[in-house]
Amino acid sequence: MAGIDWPEVLVGFLLGLVPLVARQLYILIKYMRTSGRRKYLGVWWTYHRSTTGSGKIIERRVHVRYSVIFDRLTMRETTAHEVGADTLPLTYSGHISSRQGMVRYVETVDEASHERKVWFLFDPFFDPVERTIGIYMSLDLRGLPSAGSMMLSRERVPREEVDSMLDRHVLRAADLLPAIGH
Repeated sequence: MAGIDWPEVLVGFLLGLVPLVARQLYILIKYMRTSGRRKYLGVWWTYHRSTTGSGKIIERRVHVRYSVIFDRLTMRETTAHEVGADTLPLTYSGHISSRQGMVRYVETVDEASHERKVWFLFDPFFDPVERTIGIYMSLDLRGLPSAGSMMLSRERVPREEVDSMLDRHVLRAADLLPAIGH
């Protein structure tokens, strides 16, 4: 241990950390100047039809936050239930992509069942956004693909209003299987 210049070693170590700290500060400043992503921060409510064929509306509470480490919007669906029915709460987590044209992609996964969902959200230019629409793709109870319309809202929306806004049709691959002989 003799002959080691500890102040020089410590200064060299700290200089090595400067690029990492500078990068994180750059990301934070860049994010604070980009209002397009900030408009999605906070608590949202999502609505879509059940993939079981019942047509029930599923309401979920979504919390969106910004991750400085990953430089992206992350989200967590903390509760889920069908309006008018008792179901087990599911927990999904995922991230929101950067704007690609007029769309943002949202990928979520359920931590317990490894079920994946993908949303295609219309990203309006105006800020703040109170409501926007999209399409979801998921798996039904048989594990076959299904898709339908969805809505993302800043405030909870009464069931009657959601029922009139969302299309009643849910496209399920299970409905198409007889056409190919399965």
